[in-house]
Amino acid sequence: MEKIVQSGRKGDGILRLNKNRLEFGAIESGRKCEGKNGQKYLSDSLKLSKMLRDMLVLLMSECNSDEQVVRELQTVGMLHDVNHFQLLTMDIPKGYICRTQRFDFHEVVSRINDPPLA
Repeated sequence: MEKIVQSGRKGDGILRLNKNRLEFGAIESGRKCEGKNGQKYLSDSLKLSKMLRDMLVLLMSECNSDEQVVRELQTVGMLHDVNHFQLLTMDIPKGYICRTQRFDFHEVVSRINDPPLA
């Protein structure tokens, strides 16, 4: 029987490979839009970053910490609220420090005919 390692944090969504259950991404979502300085955004952003780092560590152990492979690993996360989302990626380009990249917020229109707000 295969032992499944569970991390301490639970996200709203997890992206994983089906066959061997390796996790490589996560989603955190909220009910209302508070903006970049809202408490929900800040706490979810921190939680998501920690989840992505934990996933990277497990992926590193899966590849036996081979430095060339570790430098190519990347996890992906998405912060989502009412109709906005932000994509995050985390990698280890030099092999010892995690780097998080946060992309711009994007808006998803509520109806097809509505133009996105600027």
